[in-house]
Amino acid sequence: MTKPGRLFRYRYLAFDIVKILTGIPTLLLFRPKVIFENDKAKKKIRGGGIIATNHKGFIDPVKIFTVICYRRIHCLARKEIYDHSALMRLILRMGQCIKVDTENPADTSYLAKIREYTQDGRLVAIYPEGHIVKDSENMLEFKLGTALLAASCKVPIIPVYIAPRKNVFHRMRAAIGEPIYAYGEDGRMLPMADLQKVTSDLTEKMLLLRELTSNK
Repeated sequence: MTKPGRLFRYRYLAFDIVKILTGIPTLLLFRPKVIFENDKAKKKIRGGGIIATNHKGFIDPVKIFTVICYRRIHCLARKEIYDHSALMRLILRMGQCIKVDTENPADTSYLAKIREYTQDGRLVAIYPEGHIVKDSENMLEFKLGTALLAASCKVPIIPVYIAPRKNVFHRMRAAIGEPIYAYGEDGRMLPMADLQKVTSDLTEKMLLLRELTSNK
């Protein structure tokens, strides 16, 4: 288990100021209704972890902040988004986003950053589908990387499904599942076959959470 993140850090001053100023407007805009899979899923998320969530659009990081508003969350951002403009680069840096160069597989600096953040007790949101899925209903097959990353960082995977809204007048609905672990009680990474099962379990969990958002 990683140590819990500290409440105040100077490096988060700009991030926290923006979050405070925009928190109420975004909560009013999305009016999130959060559903929990069970009592274990209701527990406050402490320490480091990887949030695995579906990916429907560029505004997803803002949505995840409203669902788990009591924690700072680092999100992944593709290099081309970082390089889009000076303003976008400033916003992403203020949000402490992690830059990913998808066109350069040799650049694994983002993996080191994820490990650093999670081991320091922070949350990192990733998208197991790999990219934005325009289809509002379907999800792509989850990649093994999520389980491998969680196992190497020795942190739990927190499944979060955010349902697409029909229009701005509807409340945003989200479901949080019970944490999934990709490492054993001794802290060792599970065998590859077990990590494949973790990936399958995560997929099934997300389908269950999607059902919960449609039934509640």
